[in-house]
Amino acid sequence: MPVYHPFGSRLPLQNAGIVEFASDDPGSLRVLDACLGTAAEGSARIRRVRYGSLDQLLRLLSDLGHLLTEDHRRRLRCRIVYGSPEITAKSRGDAEFADAAALSAFPEGDGTGPGADAPKDGEGWQPASALLADVGPYLLPEWLLNRRFTFYFQPVVRTRDDGNAVFGYELLLRPLPEQPPFRPAEVVAAARSSGLHVLLERQLLKKSILLSNAHLGKNVKRFINLLPSAVNDPASDLEWISELIQSSGGDPADFVFDIMDTEWLEDSRRLADIAALARERKFQLALDIHDPAAASGGEDGERLLRLVRPAYLKLGRRLIAGCHRDPVKQKFVRDALRLADRHGCLLLAEGVEDTADLAWLREAGVPLVQGYRIGPPTPVPSRPLSANA
Repeated sequence: MPVYHPFGSRLPLQNAGIVEFASDDPGSLRVLDACLGTAAEGSARIRRVRYGSLDQLLRLLSDLGHLLTEDHRRRLRCRIVYGSPEITAKSRGDAEFADAAALSAFPEGDGTGPGADAPKDGEGWQPASALLADVGPYLLPEWLLNRRFTFYFQPVVRTRDDGNAVFGYELLLRPLPEQPPFRPAEVVAAARSSGLHVLLERQLLKKSILLSNAHLGKNVKRFINLLPSAVNDPASDLEWISELIQSSGGDPADFVFDIMDTEWLEDSRRLADIAALARERKFQLALDIHDPAAASGGEDGERLLRLVRPAYLKLGRRLIAGCHRDPVKQKFVRDALRLADRHGCLLLAEGVEDTADLAWLREAGVPLVQGYRIGPPTPVPSRPLSANA
């Protein structure tokens, strides 16, 4: 069993943190203690382990997933505190802790009696079985730790060009060769429900940035998905992204971070801060719209564009497929073109799979297109098919 160093020296906030476990079942806690060894500190029903890096946390969770039975996973509750400040123990009753995050998990009282230090609901605690979600045959922490994923490149082209001039590539999450398939949306959903979406986003960003810099030259845009809800500390996280891009030979101006409209509706003030910090670091942003009302320039669409000030407005396949014969979708596209023009951004139509759709989009004046009709996702960047219908 690896050694996990608790309560070590102060660590970078974007990497350091605490993972906490709690249970009223002495048997489950004994099994947990046997797994953790001397790495954990805590009280009668609480165990805490400091991790010094995200890989260290993933290794801990992966090992626990293999050592704990399903019954123990259900009886144990846990939560992860990312980037927690230095913690000092405070003696009160059964070794409760002084930091506010820990104290909020304890009810008021004298610290004695059944359940006295059991965590309250609604404060990030969940069954350990939820934290140890599956991705195919693997536990999510193990899947992340061993990087059982890669990215494929799908070309984006300008409709006014001859179809062979690449404007950029979107990086799409895919399994490694000979690995079981998975649905990217299901991986993101599992990470969110387990509380591991911060780790997922960090691993996906690192892989996509390094892979794109290895394969793409300067002035080729690379569109990479970003989950604002997984940005733990906007200033330090975006600085980490910028440093990674530049240290691996890239130019921040070539990177376009792609945000779904539903993500941006959750916390407007914080997301506006993320957008402003991204622009300061020369990144571009794309707003990926799947809601027809937003695409039509409704209140949500206008608000999102004022908030994010993206360089690109993207329409998903749902709004594009069959547009050459669908007057409703044609109206969505024309409304989106006017919306993009008002806010000074370029419209990008995704999911273009039909020659007739491509011809209509070009005639309508959509400047950028992407989809199987342009070129399929490939392990290394490939030249697009001719965009001429």
